[in-house]
Amino acid sequence: LWMYFRWFVVILCVQPLWSLDPATWLSQYKKDTWQIESGLPQNFVNAIVQRPDRYLLVGTEEGLAAFDGMRFTPFNVGGQRPFARKWVTELLYTRDGALWIGTYRQGLFRIYNDRIQHFTIDDGLADLGVRELHQDAAGDVWILTLSGVHRYHNRKLQRIRHMRGVGGYRWCTMTEQSDGSLFIVTDDGLLHYAKGEWNKVLPNSSHLGEPLSVYADRQNRLWLGSSNGLYSRTAPGMPWRQIP
Repeated sequence: LWMYFRWFVVILCVQPLWSLDPATWLSQYKKDTWQIESGLPQNFVNAIVQRPDRYLLVGTEEGLAAFDGMRFTPFNVGGQRPFARKWVTELLYTRDGALWIGTYRQGLFRIYNDRIQHFTIDDGLADLGVRELHQDAAGDVWILTLSGVHRYHNRKLQRIRHMRGVGGYRWCTMTEQSDGSLFIVTDDGLLHYAKGEWNKVLPNSSHLGEPLSVYADRQNRLWLGSSNGLYSRTAPGMPWRQIP
């Protein structure tokens, strides 16, 4: 599964991605590449997030590093490097200032005021492979692992066990619309969660192919990446339109 994360490209833009000129080819922008020789812990970068101090935090298969635009420095907590050589898969800063770190085989971590919480199977995780982290509009953190869906609510980790008509979780990505409803991609199809109810809205066997990723934009349009290409839907009940 993790072979899909092995290619890495970084593009630093001086303007937001959504304001880029669609008529300009990506090759026309200035690009820089950093690898181990530049101080990166490892060349397979799986996660990037911007810290409150505006530095970038970069997660690799050999640990974490902070990037100030010129150089990489080891990520320290309390003067130590607890994430050196850990295979980092996901990074998330929540609105309370906490940093969440997902790993491949060592579970989930939460850092707040230099205090580290470590969540494993003993704490309720279905397994130790974290695939996605998302904070919803209510402030809850959703954690998708290789074989389960979880929610961090009221400082407690909960595993979501009753999900009607749901199979596996090989492909786990999540997005949220403005009404607070969630969409999750699994290897069993596209799921919708709203008001405590889970429903499969797109089975894996549809003509759209196997769902691989999902994204809700600012206009509440839903975008679906699948094995057959890219699709969009303007509103619930509307047909999916393939993007040429």
